[in-house]
Amino acid sequence: MKRLTYALAAALVALPVCSQEPPAKAPISFRELLAQPRAQADARIAYGPDPLQFGELWLPKSPRASASHPVVVLIHGGCWQASLPGLELMDYMAADLQEQGYAVWNLEYRRIGGPGGGYPGTFQDVAAGVDHLRSIATRHRLDLRRVALSGHSAGGHLALWAGMRHRLPSSSPLTVRSRCRCAAW
Repeated sequence: MKRLTYALAAALVALPVCSQEPPAKAPISFRELLAQPRAQADARIAYGPDPLQFGELWLPKSPRASASHPVVVLIHGGCWQASLPGLELMDYMAADLQEQGYAVWNLEYRRIGGPGGGYPGTFQDVAAGVDHLRSIATRHRLDLRRVALSGHSAGGHLALWAGMRHRLPSSSPLTVRSRCRCAAW
């Protein structure tokens, strides 16, 4: 047993010396990220009257003729602040998911620093944006039985909230009757 312990300890000590991995790159800023080339969505679709109430729809490039597409709803972060980048931050993820055969609904919403942003407007926008999938599902062959929510930073908690909003009490100002049930990831 002692020999095995010494052998494992020697291997663990030698492991970093044997590694040939290059040093990690420093993180880049939002501006540097957004300066990189990125794909464009197939359509920009309004889900409400405000100029910030829209989503960008990304459809799989090689759709199966008779099948509907599973959908991933992306919700960007940015501390809810209108001064920070918005849904364009999610374009890279949207393009990757699109390439893997998913339809992607990348949502923009009103944020703090602009009219209607914050509570309850931001939550109402996310709910309306997710529910708008019902309006566009048939035309774009979206499978509303397979909808997942994903968000980055502040968008992560909005995605989690959107996935659980069916549990809101009927007295909440955020409760709506018609909603798309989704899974948050």
